Amino acid sequence: MSCGAGDLKVVLSAAPSTGIAPLEVTFDVTGSRDLRGGALTVRYDFDGDGTFDTDPLSDPQAAFRYEAPGAFLVTAELAAADGRTATAQLTVTVTENHAPTAVITASPAAGRVPLSVTLDARGSADPDGQAIELRFDVDGDGAWDTEWGATDKWQGFLQTAGSLSPAVEVRDPGGLTAIARVSPALEVKPGADIDADVDRDGDIDDGDDLGEDTWGVGLGALLMANVDDDDRDGRPDGLDRILGGADDLPDLTPVRIRRFPGLEAADRVWLTVNPEAARSRVHVFGPDLRIRNLQGDTVELEPSDLATDDMTLYVEATEVRTPSWDGTVDLTLHVQQGPELLEDDLVLRVTPMIFTHHLQPAERLYAMRVTDRRMVPNGPFYGALMSMLPQDVQLVEVDEYDYAGDRWLQDPLQQGYQEVPGPDGPHRMVTYMKLERPTDDYGLEYFVENDLLGPDVGFAYAGAARHTSLSYGGNLEIAPPHAGPEGSFPLGRIVIGGGDLGLLDGTRWEDHMAQPQLDYMEAQDTQGPAVELSTEWLAVGHVDEMFLFLPDLNAGPNARPWKVVLASPDLAYRLLEEAQAAGAGDAPVFAGRQTQSTVNRVLADTALQEINDAAQMRLDTVREGLKASLGLTDDDFLELPVMYETFDFDGLELAAAYNPGIQNLVVANDVLLVPDPEGPDVNGRDPWADSARTTLERLGFRVQFVDVFDAYHLQLGEAHCGTLVERRAEPRWWMRYLEEALP
Repeated sequence: MSCGAGDLKVVLSAAPSTGIAPLEVTFDVTGSRDLRGGALTVRYDFDGDGTFDTDPLSDPQAAFRYEAPGAFLVTAELAAADGRTATAQLTVTVTENHAPTAVITASPAAGRVPLSVTLDARGSADPDGQAIELRFDVDGDGAWDTEWGATDKWQGFLQTAGSLSPAVEVRDPGGLTAIARVSPALEVKPGADIDADVDRDGDIDDGDDLGEDTWGVGLGALLMANVDDDDRDGRPDGLDRILGGADDLPDLTPVRIRRFPGLEAADRVWLTVNPEAARSRVHVFGPDLRIRNLQGDTVELEPSDLATDDMTLYVEATEVRTPSWDGTVDLTLHVQQGPELLEDDLVLRVTPMIFTHHLQPAERLYAMRVTDRRMVPNGPFYGALMSMLPQDVQLVEVDEYDYAGDRWLQDPLQQGYQEVPGPDGPHRMVTYMKLERPTDDYGLEYFVENDLLGPDVGFAYAGAARHTSLSYGGNLEIAPPHAGPEGSFPLGRIVIGGGDLGLLDGTRWEDHMAQPQLDYMEAQDTQGPAVELSTEWLAVGHVDEMFLFLPDLNAGPNARPWKVVLASPDLAYRLLEEAQAAGAGDAPVFAGRQTQSTVNRVLADTALQEINDAAQMRLDTVREGLKASLGLTDDDFLELPVMYETFDFDGLELAAAYNPGIQNLVVANDVLLVPDPEGPDVNGRDPWADSARTTLERLGFRVQFVDVFDAYHLQLGEAHCGTLVERRAEPRWWMRYLEEALP
């Protein structure tokens, strides 16, 4: 409504102006104005009693709630600073609110636990035409099992035997409610019912019957391979037939058998465990936490234990998924009551052992401090670790004498983890894969058992296989999550080295990671099939001698969050040629080392040039292999200046890095520990190091060069080879499969 008095114009509106009690109305005089200019205030009489209900307000809007029905004459008085006033009026009509009606039906009307039921409240309504909210008491116990919402149907399972009267309560916007109960009551008889945390919410509830007899990546009960050592007896807990203390309980999966009123001693209750491969790989513990022995495929249970209460059993797996067992455990509950046999199936599966990748935060770094002069000390490198690691990364020293100076921490293990839901959030166990690397009982072969095994830290081992250095950890990397031409890999993908392309000199040669070990990793069924790239031409044969996957800390929101840093002999030679052209041909390369040379001598070595031309061709095939398998483009690669040379190994000319392999670096959150390439000094600058720094800093890292020359490089390894980084995984791996395709 609009009206005016003199130089004041009042425009009053109400939204809404009619409605059902209780009615919230917003009044607005925004269009009002003083033709003389100046500020205005407004006060309101909301209920038409002749008394203003507000003080003068500078805000043009005000709200009022009408609790009762009626027609209310609303007055707004506008006032100027000099005392002039004007008013406007309108009527707000509020009608009576009538209570909604509640209606509920149930289908079916009878059955056995677990009874799949649909509760239908679609007949509920509000006589005033307002939207209603509903909530359900699904088992009629007087407690509401759902929150208020617009859903007018409930579908699920009833776990309680008896005469049950599920209910619905409906509510209108004014707060008036109505309740209806199912009548006649549902007649639910006892039944065979075994449950676990199928929906992975950390609890066993009525929602866990849906899909319990199947298993999928996003739905299904999970087991953990109990391969840690909570009782610190030096053995993985799964090898024991007793619980390893209270700390061991989270490593077991609870399974609940619902009570069965009326069971008598003459009745029979038992579990069967299938398939046959699972029977020797799982243990079932009773409510008393004592193991229940399998007799063939059967675990006998006492009927009296289920007559009055639910029974909780605890199941553990003794090993991870393997090529001979995919981790599936099918538990069938059998209840024989008189002539009637009732059954219920529950499928569980061992959670995969998932390997971490470089995008995940580093928590601790293991390295050996070598001081004994007989074993080539590594003081400069270890000192750099002590001073350059980020504060949030713990440095853990590995004793040189316990492992006879075997400093290659990367090689005997690959870090992974297992994770299952728990009542307090996901429960995780660091799970290393022990790799096939025999060292005649003196090296790091037993590092995982001696130093790492403990609470929430365990290991798995595929077993002895054909010995080849291609089975070591340096030859196993995880490409970060991505979607490519060969599918989506939300947890990353295994990348290994090996092949049959032969040596750089044309000699026919073939080598691969031991097949049983590869099969074991791919049996986890989450990060495979593995990508194999040619490394048989290398002396050690590891992919980290050619490339690593690095986070791109500066990646944009829609860009791939990682890059591949790849060795490039062509780049190394080009930088030397530029140095020679700048007059630095006599500049020393590897100054002060036994292998010291000069720019001129390196460039004049035609045999070395031929080796690197061949190495570059092989690296080009590796690049193309990564592009084809992971869906990468040339923009996803960053080149680092690395040359190669060859050595005679039992009549085979195998290659190794000529200068310290820059790509063989350590990723420690926002710090990169990079092998110092020790290139030529050109006006006080090393062009190899400068090129590497510029390239790597583009990714947002702090680049720290470290001395690896004597202690690692001359031993055919670099910084990555000599360290083991334990990384933290993001929780709920199964949720990654429900996300959209990754870049």
